[in-house]
This record gives sequence, C-alpha cells and structure tokens, in this order.
Amino acid sequence: AQAVTFTTQSLVVLSNMTLQTVRKTGGAILLAMARRGLFLIPLLLILPRCLGIEGLILCQPLADVAAISLSFLVIRLFFKHLPHKDGVGS
Repeated sequence: AQAVTFTTQSLVVLSNMTLQTVRKTGGAILLAMARRGLFLIPLLLILPRCLGIEGLILCQPLADVAAISLSFLVIRLFFKHLPHKDGVGS
C-alpha cells in the first residue's frame, strides 16, 4: 500500500518548495503540515478502530493521497492567481 503512493511525496515537496520560493508562506505551511499532521494523525486515530490492522496499514497511503490532493488544489490556485503577461520581451 505504501509503495503505490510513494511517488506522490515528491510532488507535495515540489509544491511546497514552489510556494516557499515565492513567499506564499501560508500555503507552504499548510502543505508542510498536511501529510504528517493534518491527515495522518486523524487517520491513525480513526482507521485502526474501524478496520483493525488493515486500517493501520492504510493510514499512510491515505494521508499521502489526501496531501497530494490538497497540494494540487493549492498549487492550482497559486497558478490561477499569477499575473499574465500579454507580450513577450517588451
């Protein structure tokens, strides 16, 4: 289960670094906390009680999926609000 979502970690890190570089600290902090704090801790408290050991096994991959989903949303909003240049090389 962990191997399936292993590649998504790099996308979350890249999104976080992008936001840090352009000083969008709110989004960067949110993405930094997302995987380990916002999503993993609640899943660790809920899933093992509902699904037993399978719930424990699924906690990390589900936290990864939630973090990459949040990352896509945040980075999409960031790019949507970038100013656009009409001309090239004025």
